[in-house]
Amino acid sequence: YFRLAAEQGISQAQLYLGRLLLDTADKGRALPAAPGEAARFVAQAAQQTEDENSRLEALAKLSEYAHDPNVVKACCVGCGKTWKLMLCSKCLTAKFYGAKCVRRMWPVHKQSCKSFAAARKEGATAADGGTDEQGAPADAA
Repeated sequence: YFRLAAEQGISQAQLYLGRLLLDTADKGRALPAAPGEAARFVAQAAQQTEDENSRLEALAKLSEYAHDPNVVKACCVGCGKTWKLMLCSKCLTAKFYGAKCVRRMWPVHKQSCKSFAAARKEGATAADGGTDEQGAPADAA
């Protein structure tokens, strides 16, 4: 029932379902929906609710998952918006709505930014034939 209500745009259902899905994934259980979809439900709740406490609760939940690449690809964890997003220039993974969101979320994003950038670099190294920065094979010691 919550999924149907969330898909119909009822903000309390979006917040509840998104929180439930994100918390389920965080406890290592199988997630019935992608983390990005769960984050979108929470983000939509943050945008649509008229209750300031619910909006702040939704944004707090998003910031808890700022380390999850699936979440930060789905929405701005600073404001919950899902449109007109800019990529973080360092990690090219996290998305932000604007400079205000970047400044506000930088203390939260800073640690995961480094790991996202390292993972992206590792993926690029593996994709280009497994060479290191000097062009030597990655498995060469």
